[in-house]
Order: sequence, then C-alpha cells, then structure tokens
Amino acid sequence: MEGRHVAAISAAIATGIVVLAAAELAALVLYRRLLNGSPIAIAVLVVVFTVIGGYAAWLVAVVVFSAVRSAGEEAASTPD
Repeated sequence: MEGRHVAAISAAIATGIVVLAAAELAALVLYRRLLNGSPIAIAVLVVVFTVIGGYAAWLVAVVVFSAVRSAGEEAASTPD
C-alpha cells in the first residue's frame, strides 16, 4: 500500500467519524429539545440517526477517499 492510499484512507475514516458524530449530536439535540425524559424515544432516535448517519458517513468517506487518492495520482503523474 502506497503513501497516497494510506493518506486517503486516513482522511476518509476521519471524515466518516465526523459525519457520524454530527448525526449522533443531532439526535441528542432533537431528544433534548422535544422528548426529554423518555428512554424509548432516545433509543429510537439513536438507532435511526445512527443508521442514517452511518450511511451518510460511508458516502462522504467514499467521496473523500476518491478525491484524495486522485489528487495524489495527479501529483505523482505530472512531470516536473
């Protein structure tokens, strides 16, 4: 595995974690604002937002991985 692949994987993982954390934070904010005190509501919200956030995180991570990897390939292929 080359350096640009490692960089692309690292960037994709970091971005995916940020997107998933944002989704979980959104679930917590929604719970606090609307449904504070209901344990069933927090469980449902966490499950729903984790599924949606996980899918969004995967999509964004794929885009970031492709962008970083292709930028590395362009830099490596241009003659100086």
